[in-house]
Amino acid sequence: MEKHPTRQELMFAAKAKSSQFAAHFGACEDCRQLFELFTAFPVAGEIALPDAPTGWIIKARSIIASGNPLSALQGLAAKLSFDSWKIPHAVGVRSQGGEQDRRLRFEVGSMVLDLRAEKGTAGWDFTAQVTGDMVTPELVRLLADKQEVTANTSGFYEWSSIKPPKHIRIKADDL
Repeated sequence: MEKHPTRQELMFAAKAKSSQFAAHFGACEDCRQLFELFTAFPVAGEIALPDAPTGWIIKARSIIASGNPLSALQGLAAKLSFDSWKIPHAVGVRSQGGEQDRRLRFEVGSMVLDLRAEKGTAGWDFTAQVTGDMVTPELVRLLADKQEVTANTSGFYEWSSIKPPKHIRIKADDL
């Protein structure tokens, strides 16, 4: 019985474009297929591929660990955990002032979006803050409908518009 070449030998032969195992490939389909794979996709002695961003790796591991990846992905839509308009004010405190501003808090995992909206004469002014594990204001951008907002030096996202946005998304390169 003829000895099979090792994977290492097949990788180096493929890289050198050597035909030293040609006779063996005639009798061994498995070794021939490995040699062709290593020829098509050279890996021996090559620089390793860079890792994905740390945040992506952690997120992928948490989705896999959940046991049901589909339900974890559907959970990435933030849940409204606080809405100042849903809290009734005391009878003596009720006024129209409560209709001129609103606080909302959205949560997904450890990430929290805290949003304050104030109605002015020219439209709405918004201030938001994104907090959570691995959240740094330099990497996170906020999209209010089509408007992209970056954090100021204090870590707050501030913008104005005539109407409140219908969609708010958080984009991050490393999350």
